[in-house]
Amino acid sequence: MFGCLYWGERYISSSIAALLAATTPIMIGIVEWLQGSRESMGIKACGLLISFVGVAFAVLPALGVEVTKEALLAVFVILAAEVGCVFGTMTAKRVLSTGLNPFVLNGWQMLIGGTALILFSLVTEPAKEVINYHVFWSWAYLVVFGSLAGHGSYYWLVHRAGPLLPSTWTYISPVIAQFVGFYVLAEYLSGYSFIGLSLVLGGVFLVSKAAIVEAWLKKQFPRASYNGNTSDDF
Repeated sequence: MFGCLYWGERYISSSIAALLAATTPIMIGIVEWLQGSRESMGIKACGLLISFVGVAFAVLPALGVEVTKEALLAVFVILAAEVGCVFGTMTAKRVLSTGLNPFVLNGWQMLIGGTALILFSLVTEPAKEVINYHVFWSWAYLVVFGSLAGHGSYYWLVHRAGPLLPSTWTYISPVIAQFVGFYVLAEYLSGYSFIGLSLVLGGVFLVSKAAIVEAWLKKQFPRASYNGNTSDDF
């Protein structure tokens, strides 16, 4: 997924790429619904939509892309990669249910994927010596915190909480990146970022606490429907 995402950002802005990546939780929600999962799905759907709007708000000042063949191809490639990520995550849930350690699964994924990317880059990219102090520490940070800790924890959450909740990192990541960029690189931070952060956190809360929120709503509005059923079905 990330290889396609980084390639696509050569032709579209990172803001557009963030919006495309934020479709992953929505796709996972749709797949879970098609597979028969109905538990608090109405509340979860609202949370996903609110978070997606939050990401859109956060990246709104930087939106804009010149419509070219390369840009359209980049959009298609990124969306295709997100679809692959969705089915990979759903498959990981089944594999992890057999007792496989999430960090072992992550290690094999990194080994196979990394090897494939190295071979592909050797064929398609010119050799360049870009190793320097900053590149090395950036690489080391991504290896330890991005790959080992981050993705290992992602699969641990997939096993414990299901695929939908951990996939919401695609909502949180671009918003956090803006605040880190402001703090570390003194990048511009607009009011849209704060609106986006509020919406993202609110939406993720609804997804993570959907059952609790639904129970509260049923108590407050006993005749209402939240999953396409009438109150007589509860």
